[in-house]
Amino acid sequence: MKKTFCFILTALLLTGCSTITEKESTPKNNKNVSEETYTASTYITKDMKKKAGEASSITAETISKTIGEWSEDADLVVLATVISIDEAKTVLASGITDELGFTFSTILVQQTYKGEDMNGKTLKTLKQGGILTQAQIEQASDPEAVKKHEYLRKKNGGEDPANIYVNTNLENDVMLEEGKTYLLLLNYVKEEDRYEILGLNNCTREAQIPQTRTIRQRDFKKDEIKLKNYDTQEFESLDSVLSQIR
Repeated sequence: MKKTFCFILTALLLTGCSTITEKESTPKNNKNVSEETYTASTYITKDMKKKAGEASSITAETISKTIGEWSEDADLVVLATVISIDEAKTVLASGITDELGFTFSTILVQQTYKGEDMNGKTLKTLKQGGILTQAQIEQASDPEAVKKHEYLRKKNGGEDPANIYVNTNLENDVMLEEGKTYLLLLNYVKEEDRYEILGLNNCTREAQIPQTRTIRQRDFKKDEIKLKNYDTQEFESLDSVLSQIR
């Protein structure tokens, strides 16, 4: 298993639980498709989204790897539905800090295309970027810069950093949404005991499948699945994208 992160480190100073119903698994089309269901949820409220605004204008221009190149680092390539967006942090259990932060999510694997078969399993994931408070960002910032910022904030009667929300997602990345289905490249990070979602520049692909509040494993046919190309804003076949995976 790989132990290294593939995220981008950037120096910045920026101003739910799921409900599970268990049922027995039954075979469908010669496959064991779980009947377990989940309810989509997110920690992000409408008010937080409004306050955070649009994604960061920062583009990871230095990262020009293709989905094929990113997939070389992936332990798993899966089609998965996001059950829950759980929380965001700037300081990880391993001690790694990043001002862009990480969003923690839970996903249900629909189909596995590379790596160990995870069909029907739930996985814990992390992805760089998210909706964070200014206070969280300052936890990962240079202490001297934070002191200066705090001094100016108090002097000018600024707002409590715990009440200031910032969207740190990169503009050329995809912000996951609960209840939506995506093609994901995953790399297991032992120190965090969860999977990092790899890739920018069109690597995380939203599937043309309706967003849903009630989530279960579905027996999709390959030719039914279309994936969004964020460069062209068009949808293309799953097979055409999988042909690039290494």
